[in-house]
Amino acid sequence: MGGRNIDALPLAIRQTLADTWWLWLVRGILAIILGILFLTKPAEALVSLTIVIGAYFLIDGVISLFHGFGKQPEGQSRWWLIIWGIVAIIAGLQLMTKPVLGSLTLTFVIGIWAVIFGIVEIITGIKYRDEISGEFWLILGGIAAVVFGFLIFSNVLSGAIAVTALIGIWGLISGVVLLLLSFKIKGLAG
Repeated sequence: MGGRNIDALPLAIRQTLADTWWLWLVRGILAIILGILFLTKPAEALVSLTIVIGAYFLIDGVISLFHGFGKQPEGQSRWWLIIWGIVAIIAGLQLMTKPVLGSLTLTFVIGIWAVIFGIVEIITGIKYRDEISGEFWLILGGIAAVVFGFLIFSNVLSGAIAVTALIGIWGLISGVVLLLLSFKIKGLAG
């Protein structure tokens, strides 16, 4: 909470948190279940995640088209919204109807992103080495991102499973944190 002690919060906020402690508990349990599923059934989880992302793109594309064909503020072009809407709908339908291919494509995009992000970090670390401290860590992080990206390119299927495992680990860690938080805020009641 921004470095503040939770006990120092005003009584009304502490009471509201205490009254809803069980919501944090449920979120933690769901995150742990998600983490376990992603770690024990990575292929199935990845395909399911791809379908969900496809549904999101499809809905986002439809909404963008509605905005694109709706009234526009003066001086704003509707074409970007229309183009994005069409692209998002096509991508969403592809992800939903061909989730295995879609998950591999998404993994490939993550690899591209990692390489680009890593190169930018390396360049930033070198360029600003006199102005910032700890540039070594920025450069090292950039190298790690580039290596990660190339590892994904070397075997996209293994990369997809690795990304799924990372999501699973994140789910477990965040779930445990939410569980601990729920018990902490349960005790805040006046």
